[in-house]
Amino acid sequence: MKRITFTLSLGVLLSGSLLLPAADRKSADAPKAAGNPNVCVMKEFAYVLYRDDAGNVRAFHRRAKGEWAHDNLTALAAAPKAAGGPSGYAFDGPHVVYRTTEGQLCELHRSGKDKWAFINLTAEAKAPKASGGPDFHVLGGSQHIIYRGTEGNIHELYQATKGTWGHANLTAEVKAPMASGDPTVYVLEGGQHIAYRDSKGNINELYRVAKGAWAHANLTAQAKAPKAASDPAGYVFEKGQHIAYRDKDGQICELYQPTKGTWSFALLTVETKAPKASGAPSTYVLGKAQHIVYRSSDGHVHELARGAGGRWGHTDLTAETKAPMAIGGNGGPIGYAVGTAQFVVYRDTEGQICQMERQAEGRWAFTNLNKAVNAP
Repeated sequence: MKRITFTLSLGVLLSGSLLLPAADRKSADAPKAAGNPNVCVMKEFAYVLYRDDAGNVRAFHRRAKGEWAHDNLTALAAAPKAAGGPSGYAFDGPHVVYRTTEGQLCELHRSGKDKWAFINLTAEAKAPKASGGPDFHVLGGSQHIIYRGTEGNIHELYQATKGTWGHANLTAEVKAPMASGDPTVYVLEGGQHIAYRDSKGNINELYRVAKGAWAHANLTAQAKAPKAASDPAGYVFEKGQHIAYRDKDGQICELYQPTKGTWSFALLTVETKAPKASGAPSTYVLGKAQHIVYRSSDGHVHELARGAGGRWGHTDLTAETKAPMAIGGNGGPIGYAVGTAQFVVYRDTEGQICQMERQAEGRWAFTNLNKAVNAP
């Protein structure tokens, strides 16, 4: 997920120019989810994205008055059906990327004031098909989408400002191990960083400094860290790199590298005496605090958090909010921040999309987004 913002004036938001047409907003048909949700984070609000049983990509969003609405983005853009979960980023407006039933990557984007359109990125770039979910980053005036191909290679689709889409096979370029899970992507001081898990459970990094060549590092070996059993989630904090994952014992492990330092690791669930994890973690930063959210084997959603210069702490968000249990599987909840508010979205055992929210005053609460729009 996971980490992109977009400059937007509050006046534009309140004027309704980023809301979808009134005809769509009247609909209350928000089917249950067939996969875990993701988010497209703007500056002052977010689209909560998910795939339904029919393969449509759908989005929940708040109107200017605080009411929840939802839209079928696939239908609005007349786009192909999805076979994997969507992810989103902001680049002159919202962009949503997903894998189709044919293994191609499609991008939904807003063209003009109220219109959604789509591009088949795989066809345009003449790139290999995907076998997992994509991640992304925006660097300067260019868009970059990273994904795992059917043979385990990590591929990059990229587009310079107003340019055509191109493709690169990054694992082949640097002779790195094949991936056995989906990659995570982040940017640090103009450099691109991609982390992924290989078949031996090692966390590998593909990286490129500004205008340099791609290189590879085995971070598990460098840090002498436990092997991974989940996909990693990477982020930047105070000019340092951080990558969280679930190890083979169910512990949440974090690899971290301070500025120009060596890679080390910490077992955060051991440090905080928190329950073991049963899925993949997600990460986000709010101000000077680090946040990691994950699901435990009993379906509870947990948060590990660390403020500036402090120690890691643990909160059972499900117990605190009395929210429904999260569904099992390889994925997990997604955490993000908008302004000073924190949010965690996940799919419950009934297929409903739930969102936990913590406002500036510190209290957590939850909303069933399907029911918030009077959906069945």
